[in-house]
Amino acid sequence: MRLGLFLSITLTGFAVAGAVEVSCSPGSLGAQLRGQSGVDGLVVSGKIDASDLFFIADSLPSLRSLDLSSASIAAYDGEPLHGRIQYPAATVPAGCFMGAPLESVVFPAETTTLADGAFAGSRLRSVVLDTHTRATGFGVFASCIQLCEADFAEGAAGDYAFAGCVALEKATVGGGTLAAGVFSGCSALERIHGGGNITSVGGRAFEGCGALESFDFGAGLRTVGESAFAGSGLRAADMGLCPTDISIGGWAFAGCPSLESVMVPSGAVLGEGAFFGCTALESAEVPSGAGAVPDYAFAGAPLRNGSGVIPDGIVHIGAYALRGATGMRTVKLPASLISVGDYAMENMDGLASIDAVALDAVPATGTEVWRGVEQGAVELYTTTQTSTLFAGAPQWSDFKITVEAGATSPEAVAPERLKAWFEGDVLVLSSQVDEIAGVRVFNAAGMLLADVEPASSTVRIFTTNTPGALFIVNATMAGSGTETIKITR
Repeated sequence: MRLGLFLSITLTGFAVAGAVEVSCSPGSLGAQLRGQSGVDGLVVSGKIDASDLFFIADSLPSLRSLDLSSASIAAYDGEPLHGRIQYPAATVPAGCFMGAPLESVVFPAETTTLADGAFAGSRLRSVVLDTHTRATGFGVFASCIQLCEADFAEGAAGDYAFAGCVALEKATVGGGTLAAGVFSGCSALERIHGGGNITSVGGRAFEGCGALESFDFGAGLRTVGESAFAGSGLRAADMGLCPTDISIGGWAFAGCPSLESVMVPSGAVLGEGAFFGCTALESAEVPSGAGAVPDYAFAGAPLRNGSGVIPDGIVHIGAYALRGATGMRTVKLPASLISVGDYAMENMDGLASIDAVALDAVPATGTEVWRGVEQGAVELYTTTQTSTLFAGAPQWSDFKITVEAGATSPEAVAPERLKAWFEGDVLVLSSQVDEIAGVRVFNAAGMLLADVEPASSTVRIFTTNTPGALFIVNATMAGSGTETIKITR
């Protein structure tokens, strides 16, 4: 009798103010709040289950504030509920509050999982996910168009968690792995706090974040996923502090209209189209150990200061790799270059010269590599020994071939501090000058076949299971730069 009277007084008192505090057992919330559809604030303690959560979502259209900090979620097993007869404990069901008028929610203090789309399209204004709340479902808060701020612990936000939250301006992240698409389409996002602690940026994580002008690429960042920053507002991508073997996925920075400069570590792995369509990109450096400039890598970027785009050690320039690099006045081809892909230099209409002095052979060329280039107005500098070869080669003979004054055959100036030969299937490298600190071996297509750090003056690399006859060896010498050698088995 006293409990019934207390409940009656409590509900009546809060009905006037529009807020209610309720202590529950699983499945009891509907009975306690019968007739209270005008409640706009609800504080729940005790135990609830999926039936109580769906009641809140379906039967309280005026609810704006929900506090579950003193509640825990029990498993549900009973009559069909939104198409299912069972729901797990400690879980807010998929789509439960999708489109709900909720503006704020405090999650249970006990470990709780938010399933797919649990609050998608709701009116939440801010979200805080501590170490106990795991929004690991897909798109848990997607398209919450009034959400302005998000704060979540490491690993607390899953794939596309905040995708399409167009009012989101600031986010604080706990580090670790940032899930795929987590902020995709958050066009107002300006600041990421804690970015320096991120070790992996998932694919499409910041795709379409046009207001994001800067990002802290920290020393622990090892992976940038496919299209991770595509279409974002980044002005610079300085990955100089990242691990030397950072992996940068395909199209990672594609279509960034304000991106002006790029710096990547020497051993980075670069995916195709990584900087495709970056129409403001003035300078960029391809990692010296990459082996190839990937397909579409810089297509559409002007690259007025693009001297580092084809560094020593590059064996292949991919299809469309430098298409439309209208700002490049000169291209220097490294001694290691073997092939150039289809349309790789198309529409480089600002090109005035090509330095091919380091080459001892004419690189193989794909389809219409130089289409749109006025080749007769472009100087192609060669050695005396290679000028005849270039003059007789399709797609090269139309250039203004010029023997550079004082140029000698590459064989005559080949470095003596590193020697390479085969003993059967064993590739042997030897240096009489410096220790060999690192060795990368590529095939003719630019594929990495071996990567070792011997710290020795002699290195032996087994190639028994390695296909191909022509190899490019890129060696880092202790204290004296790098050496590149082409060798045939």
